[in-house]
Amino acid sequence: MVLNRFRHIADKITKSQVKFFVRIGIKPNALSIIGLAFGIFASITFALPQYFIDTAVWAWVPPVLYFLSGYFDLIDGSVARITGTSSKFGGFLDSTLDRIGDSAAIIGIMIGNMLWVGNLQVNYVIGFIAICVTILISYTRSRAENEGVIMKGVGLMERGERFFALLGGLIVEAILRGTVPQYNQYFFPIFFCIYLFLCFFTVMQRIIHSYKWLTGKISSKYLEKHNISLDEAEK
Repeated sequence: MVLNRFRHIADKITKSQVKFFVRIGIKPNALSIIGLAFGIFASITFALPQYFIDTAVWAWVPPVLYFLSGYFDLIDGSVARITGTSSKFGGFLDSTLDRIGDSAAIIGIMIGNMLWVGNLQVNYVIGFIAICVTILISYTRSRAENEGVIMKGVGLMERGERFFALLGGLIVEAILRGTVPQYNQYFFPIFFCIYLFLCFFTVMQRIIHSYKWLTGKISSKYLEKHNISLDEAEK
């Protein structure tokens, strides 16, 4: 929701790279798959913090791999728009791979025992809840839109926000583990609990918005803000 306001800036920054991918003929779907591959590699490094995040030499690897997964996820849509190859299947594939990448990242962090200090069972419970909530963020939007609900601007933690929040948390955790002697590893569990709460809040936002839309209780303020006519709202 927040990052959508800065999408045009990202498009300007990546303009030359998008042109490069167009010039060498890489298809948008291939870029989506490359992004997923980087995401899976990143999740593997999350699952092995003793070899990566815990070391000053290799601590940069997990955040960089995770960043590259998001980078290619951003680029694929731009390439599709410029080349005129956007398709319903491409959108479906991109969304599906995003869900796989999101789940893989959380599974890696969970296996790496980064979600709760000193209790492996609690660590896994938090991880499983996070996977469910993350998937629900996308599912609630998709299901609501199938019912004709317009979801513009609904949800604090859309994928871009979730990606950069998690990337920032991982970078801070890597810096702390790699540079602070006898670091107690409490930062990331606290950060992730806040992250998870905001994700759950997003699910509730979308459920409440869908309820208001489908029961004819959507506010005129929302319609005016997003330039939605009453006819569209009543369909």
